[in-house]
Amino acid sequence: MKTYSVPIKAFSCVVQITKEPSVADFDANGLISTKEAMVLGLTLSFNCIATGVGAGLTGIDPISSGIAVFIFSMVSISEGYMIGWKTASDRFEHLSRVISGAVLILIGIYELLN
Repeated sequence: MKTYSVPIKAFSCVVQITKEPSVADFDANGLISTKEAMVLGLTLSFNCIATGVGAGLTGIDPISSGIAVFIFSMVSISEGYMIGWKTASDRFEHLSRVISGAVLILIGIYELLN
């Protein structure tokens, strides 16, 4: 049996960003532009596919669950931004990557256990 592969550049980019989110900084200037943020957000939203399948299997209303996810995402992103903005200083700047990585790892562990 022959196996064929079709390279899809956009999908390859999504996989790379999922494995290493810093890849989303395409111009490697240390700042995430609007375009880069949109690509990163799209890539990170792919976990919603599995959630959607699970919701469909259990019969949960997709409109109400989508609205709830949107609201809680906006609240948590806004709160995280405010906390980060208020605590940003030269003292924490060198630890920002470590702290953000640790938070993402903790969220991942929490998701795996639940």
